[in-house]
Amino acid sequence: MALPTILVPLDLGREADRALPVGRALADRTGGRLEVVVITDTAEAAAAASDQREVRAHARRAGVGVDAIRLRTGGEDVVAALADEAVGTGATLCIATHAWGHLADLVAHGIAGRLVLRDGPMVLVGPHARRDGEGPREVLACVDGRSGSPAVPSVARTWAEWLGTKVRVLQVEEGHDCAGGARPAAVAAGAIHAEGVPAGWDVVAARSAEAGILAAAAEMDDPLIVVGSRSAPPEGLVPGTLHHVIRAVVAASADPVLVAPA
Repeated sequence: MALPTILVPLDLGREADRALPVGRALADRTGGRLEVVVITDTAEAAAAASDQREVRAHARRAGVGVDAIRLRTGGEDVVAALADEAVGTGATLCIATHAWGHLADLVAHGIAGRLVLRDGPMVLVGPHARRDGEGPREVLACVDGRSGSPAVPSVARTWAEWLGTKVRVLQVEEGHDCAGGARPAAVAAGAIHAEGVPAGWDVVAARSAEAGILAAAAEMDDPLIVVGSRSAPPEGLVPGTLHHVIRAVVAASADPVLVAPA
């Protein structure tokens, strides 16, 4: 199985750089590569050379070594340019959110919601994410109690294989009981285990989906939190864009959040 390429988009503003150490840790833990992409509005050689130097300066300030730097002319449609770059190479985007700067502001206001609808997972790095850790040691796969979030088990299994770790499948039932039953969590864990990756499952009651996810993550050893990007409203976890549950988890979590495409 090919090892992952982690692709960090930078806008040459310092806040977007927060994704660099997380991307480096993910690449190191999986044996993959960390690459950086800058979307430019010019193809001139002088400007490209200047962007290359500035990217390397940003990486040095973050204490991160990068394996490659890509410059792509994207015009006004940053989303399309990023998606094309990631899809074309099979890379996993790793983006800082809730930050200042051109790219980060766009992410906070809708780029992430559009990007997660493409054919590939994306890692979101919130303002409280660890910047000096060694990367995830476990995988927390969050499934919806009704639809089962069908993309989550396969993405979680793949990343568990890359990380050499196990998967905990979590199903959160909002309220004071677990009336939704255990079937989606149990089925997801069974499918993951059948592919040779150790997996267990839990159904927990919480006041909200995000509260249950954050509480479960806090009990684990530096997990990678995997959530589904969308499902059928109104019952699904995510109804078609970057849902408030994902935003809330990213905003509060010290762990990276991997959004699996629908």
